[in-house]
Amino acid sequence: MTSIISEQAQPQANQALSGTQKAPLFYWDGIKDDEGAELQRASYSLVAPYDPNSAIKVSALSDPLPLFSSLVCSCFVVRTDRDDRCCDYFVVSRRHPQYEQVRAAYKDAVFLSCHTVSGEHTVSDEVAA
Repeated sequence: MTSIISEQAQPQANQALSGTQKAPLFYWDGIKDDEGAELQRASYSLVAPYDPNSAIKVSALSDPLPLFSSLVCSCFVVRTDRDDRCCDYFVVSRRHPQYEQVRAAYKDAVFLSCHTVSGEHTVSDEVAA
């Protein structure tokens, strides 16, 4: 899998950030077309080599199809995972204009997954600060 954004998607991504086209918003648990829009659930993972410049794979978690909105599909090259054929994804390289947004969402997702505490596993009613 390549981590380079296609030449076809790059102009749309540049337009999105320049304000001539809407750009999706990235959150720790998914993507929204705008602030009031429905969340398109997604997960984030790094693409090898795993270093500070790694591309980020964004995988859809929504069901049923379509998994990503037309706005997301216009800004990124969306593919279907060959292994399970039921997961749409796209890869965001460091050169993509929205890379820093996606990277921030990835970092938030990792942080929250490592620091989420559930009260189900304790008999205490104390809340951790």
